[in-house]
Amino acid sequence: MRLSALRSFTLTALVATSACTALLDTEALNVEGVGDGGARDRGLRDGRARDAGVGGDRGVVADAGRDGAVPRAQLTLTAPSGAVLTEMNVTGPALTGTAIIFTLRNSGTAATAGVPAPTLSNGANFEVVANNCAAALAAGASCTLSVRPKATANGPYNSTLRVVSSTVSSNALTLGGTASGIVAAPVLNLSAATGATLDQMDVASPGPTGDAIIFTVRNTGSTAMASAVAIELGSPTHFLVEDNTCTTALADGATCTFSVRPTAAANASYESGLEVRVGTQVSNALNLSGTASGFAPALTLTPGTAQTGMNVTPAANPGAAVSFTVENTGTAPTAVIPTVVRAPVANFDVVNNTCTAVLVVGATCTFDLKPKATVNQLLDGTVEVTAGSGIRTASVKLGGTASGFAALSLAMTPATRTGMDVSGPATTGTAVTFTVVNNDPTTTAVAVAVAIVGNTASAFRVVDSATDCIGADLAPAATCTFQVEPTASANEALSATMTVGDATLGSNTVTLEGSASGF
Repeated sequence: MRLSALRSFTLTALVATSACTALLDTEALNVEGVGDGGARDRGLRDGRARDAGVGGDRGVVADAGRDGAVPRAQLTLTAPSGAVLTEMNVTGPALTGTAIIFTLRNSGTAATAGVPAPTLSNGANFEVVANNCAAALAAGASCTLSVRPKATANGPYNSTLRVVSSTVSSNALTLGGTASGIVAAPVLNLSAATGATLDQMDVASPGPTGDAIIFTVRNTGSTAMASAVAIELGSPTHFLVEDNTCTTALADGATCTFSVRPTAAANASYESGLEVRVGTQVSNALNLSGTASGFAPALTLTPGTAQTGMNVTPAANPGAAVSFTVENTGTAPTAVIPTVVRAPVANFDVVNNTCTAVLVVGATCTFDLKPKATVNQLLDGTVEVTAGSGIRTASVKLGGTASGFAALSLAMTPATRTGMDVSGPATTGTAVTFTVVNNDPTTTAVAVAVAIVGNTASAFRVVDSATDCIGADLAPAATCTFQVEPTASANEALSATMTVGDATLGSNTVTLEGSASGF
C-alpha cells in the first residue's frame, strides 16, 4: 500500500507541475521488509534523488532531466564565500575599489551557444576588469570574471550583475557600495545674465562701444580652485573685458562676475568664443557675435576759407606756400589714401605732402600749395581733398596775381599754321580757328586787331566768329575766336604773316602757309 501510494503521488505531481524538470526514478525506490519497520522511502539510489528545481535565484534551468529531454545549458553565477556584495566600496583619493572574483558555472547538460557576456546595469560605478569566460562554456565547466567598483564623486551606488549567453541567462546578483574621501576637481560653469542676447552685441556709430553683458563664473566642484580664472576671448579686437571680480581663486560653490562689451571703429560683423580657464580645467564655451553699423569717414580741410594773395613774380616763382591740414573727423578710417585735387593744375603745385596713407579716425595729414606762373595773369583756382566715393572736403578758393613777366600777355593759338591749301576748281580751302586769350589782369579790356601781310596776303581771308573777337574789347582772362580760310584762283604757293594784338599789350605773329593747285 505504501509503494502504490508513493507512485500515485509522483505521477500526480508530474501532471500538476509542468515546471518540474526531473522525473522520479522509480527504479531507485526500495521497500524495506516488515522487519525493518515496513516499506520506507530510502531515497534515490547512488545519490540521484535530489531536488532538481531552482534553489534560490540560480538562473534559468534549461535542462533538468533525461528520458528524452533536449540538452540545454544552465548558468549559475556565484561570489566567493564571505564576499559582501553590498559593500564594494571606493575610498578616496583612489577612484576604484577592490575587485571580487565571480564564478560562472554551466550546470546544464549542453554547452552554451555563444560566449558568455557579463552585463552590468550601472556601468558608471562598476566595471569588469578580468574575464576568463572568453569561449563557449561546456556542460559542467566553469570560468571566472572580476568586477570592481569605481567612482568620481562621494555617495552610494548599486548595480545588478548577470551573465548572458545567447538565450540563456544566469541568476542576477545585486552589487552595491559607497564612495567616500574622493576630492573632486573644481568645475567651472560660465553663464550670461538672464535675458542677455549673445548674438546681438552690436555697436552703432559713433560708438566705439555697445552695451555690456554681465557673465557669472561658478565653481560647482567640491574643492577650491588653485588660482584665479583666466578669461579667454577668441576675438579681443571686438570685445572688451570690464569690471572683472574674478581676480582670486574661487572656493567650492563660490561665484565671481565680469562684463564683456562690444567695440568697433568701422562697419563690420564679428564673433568670438568666450570661456574661462584654471590650469587644465575649462568652462563651457559661449559664442558672442554682433554687427557694427553707421560708421563712415569724414574729411575736413583747414584753413577752410578763401586763400588770397597767392602772388607770383618772375623773381619769386613759385610763390609762397600755403599750408593745409586734412583731418578725419568721421567714425571710420578712409577706404583709400586721401588725394589733393587742385585746379588749375598749371598754376598750383602740391609740395610737402604727408597724406600718403589711409587716414584713421581722428588722424591728420598736411600738404602745401605754391602758386606758379609764366605770364602776367590772375591766379584763380580751388583745392579740395577726396578719399573714395562720396568722401571729400569742402572746396577752398585760391587767388593771386602773376605780374612782372616780360612775355606778351595777349596769347593766341595756334602759333603757326601750315597746310592751308586750296584745291581747284574750288576757290576756298578749310578754315582754321584761332583763339585769343587776354592774360593781363592789370587791364580792363583790350581791343583785338588782326593784320595779314605778305606776298600772297590776299590769299587769306579773316572770318570773325559769333563772339565778335576782332575789334571787340576782350576782358582780362577772357577768350574769343576767329577763323582764317585760304582762297585762290590759280596755282601758286600761299604764304603770309598774321599779326594779332592791341596797342597796349603788343602783338603776336603767326605764319600762314599753304598751296593752290588744280586750276
